[in-house]
Amino acid sequence: FERYNHLSKVCEFVETGVAERALKEVKPFLPIRAMLSQKVTSETNKNFLEKYELFAETKMDGERFQIHMENGVFKYYSRNAHDYSAGLSDMSHHIKFKSVVHSIVLDGEMLVWSRKDKRFLTKGESDVDVKRLDSNNHNYRPCFCPFDIIYLNGVSYMERPYSDRTKILENLITDEEGVIMRVASTKVRDSE
Repeated sequence: FERYNHLSKVCEFVETGVAERALKEVKPFLPIRAMLSQKVTSETNKNFLEKYELFAETKMDGERFQIHMENGVFKYYSRNAHDYSAGLSDMSHHIKFKSVVHSIVLDGEMLVWSRKDKRFLTKGESDVDVKRLDSNNHNYRPCFCPFDIIYLNGVSYMERPYSDRTKILENLITDEEGVIMRVASTKVRDSE
């Protein structure tokens, strides 16, 4: 349940005897619960840097979303695995992946983009809800900011190092202002 957020899916996996395999399974149109980032202190950084690579990203003030695409069919899922595809379907016409992409699952933030000001709106400055944003709205549009790739062309990337996943992501998406814009990540060099 912690992985898929759907009790019906858990029952299906247990009943069919594939529960253990399902913990590793990632595929389009089966949203998983997203891993959350953690706030760290410089003391924590010292401990992490001795064992792991650490990356910093800009904290985006939007809604956590996953985009799933397979053979040109798009689905948009919230952090809690709610399907918002009907309201966000207009985005699908504007998202451009490299031609090698046949199926993909991306993790990121969905934000409100001001067409007039050419910038993101924060939740505090507007009452516009990106999950309910009408595609005919001339002032605002939803914009997806991916920061991770979970799945690509039949292969799960969950077990790959984050540094590898960000490099792969860079080469698969063409940023389009106000539609899809990658989040830059910076490798932390030292605890300072």
